[in-house]
Amino acid sequence: MNRFWQKFKYILSDTISASIAYTAVFTFRKIYIESKVFGSDVFPIYDEKFIFSLIAIVSFWLTLYIISGQYKNIYRRSRLKEFTQTFTLSLFGSIFLFFAIILDDYIENYKSYYLSFSILFLTQFILTALGRLILSSITAHRIHKRIIGFKTLMIGSNENALKLFTELKQQKKSSGFIFQGFVHINGGNNHELDDQLKHLGHVRDVESIIIEHEIEDVIIALESNEHDKIGQILNELDGITVNIKVIPKMYDILSGRVKMSSILGAPLIEINQEIMPAWQQYAK
Repeated sequence: MNRFWQKFKYILSDTISASIAYTAVFTFRKIYIESKVFGSDVFPIYDEKFIFSLIAIVSFWLTLYIISGQYKNIYRRSRLKEFTQTFTLSLFGSIFLFFAIILDDYIENYKSYYLSFSILFLTQFILTALGRLILSSITAHRIHKRIIGFKTLMIGSNENALKLFTELKQQKKSSGFIFQGFVHINGGNNHELDDQLKHLGHVRDVESIIIEHEIEDVIIALESNEHDKIGQILNELDGITVNIKVIPKMYDILSGRVKMSSILGAPLIEINQEIMPAWQQYAK
């Protein structure tokens, strides 16, 4: 998967949306508001001053999106969460721009302010949300159809791991896992996953295995007699940039230690080791 290209498409979509939104409110204020204020027709002039302002406005929106983490984990965007985040950012961004560039403009009455703000906010929100919805829907479709996916490592080798692997493999809509192999926990040479996945070694070598096979997702599927190993496994994975997921029955072991969120369409719980929100990380 080409993450750079996917990010570029999001940035391009957001750039076009912000450009159209600013051009719309600029044109509206010239033709509708200033024409009434001056008592004669005023036509918008898209000169160097307008271009400079347009670049500044687009840069403001892109900076806001970058700081809020909108271009992070670009292939794992939730459409519902993205919609709400786009609404919130569009609202606060439009309020800032209203006070920064619109409040001291020529007006006929205070109704002009409301109209200008409404056009700026609604155009910015609708166009940005629509562009992102199209991109995220295309991505979701490609993942569900197994056209693209994430290199995945299974930690566990017996009954629970086999059951989970079979369930994920039989899904009509893929969750995006492309299994590269599995690692075992306890000793022994016979594993129930041997006929299904490539055996990559022992869990103590998980870091080198992840690096060698460019693993993006790790699924922990332990047996009941292996639950005491969970702390060791998480310590081995600490500091490695991977998405960690566990089967739900292990929730009570991990509850309270890490931030968790359920994954739609897969019988898994995600362990989010990045407790700090994206905007705080960028600010820090």
